[in-house]
Amino acid sequence: MNHNPAISQQAISATDLEFSYHSHATNNVLGPLSLTIARGKLTSILGPSGCGKSTLLRLFAGLLAPSHGVLSINDMPGGAPPRFSFVFQDPTLLAWSSVQDNVSLPLKIAGISPSEASQKSFVALESVGLANAINKMPHTLSGGMRMRVSLARALVTKPDVILLDEPFAALDELTRHRLDEELRALVENTGITAIFVTHNVSESVFLADDILVLKANPGLVAHRLSISDEPKRDPKWRRDAAFHKHCEDLAAIMLETAS
Repeated sequence: MNHNPAISQQAISATDLEFSYHSHATNNVLGPLSLTIARGKLTSILGPSGCGKSTLLRLFAGLLAPSHGVLSINDMPGGAPPRFSFVFQDPTLLAWSSVQDNVSLPLKIAGISPSEASQKSFVALESVGLANAINKMPHTLSGGMRMRVSLARALVTKPDVILLDEPFAALDELTRHRLDEELRALVENTGITAIFVTHNVSESVFLADDILVLKANPGLVAHRLSISDEPKRDPKWRRDAAFHKHCEDLAAIMLETAS
């Protein structure tokens, strides 16, 4: 992974990127693929299980290193390297800690004072609608509320890029729709760069400014769709004819790439 000091409208770019878990493997998990991730937008990575979506997120975060090719992480305006946060499908909350203590954990690990950590964690919880739940324990929360806590924990460090690996996949449809709406509003209101992995076509169309469709064996970018010029994403967008057209087109692309 290369650190690129140039200020760019692209948060991340990859050229001929390849990844294999074994240095002498004959088959790549990913690539070669080339892509760009726009700064301040939500990019969805859509594809079937096993196409390397989660692996690609881990490459972006620096948790894995490319086998070949160039992966560039561009600096933020002002020249600082971007800060990343990760949200997984499992909220992974500490069962013995309150909601606020769970959200404060990254700050405490970073050496932030307890009073500052408390203030910042409250603001993060307020941003996801959980200001009244700071003293609750994880086992008393619904699945959607636990995921909100996980999202607040990712936001509390003020990341520049948030990576979301199918975070709402285990939730019921109504809760999932509500969290999709809240995440989309968060991106629009903060200008954060978000990369959202999913295999759900309608979720991808609702959330994303740009959609990258991956095919498997090895993971390759089969199609890119930009829908950033569509109207504000609110519940009405799901009833829009353009929404359904994008869903139909993407479903057809996924069927074609799976054959």
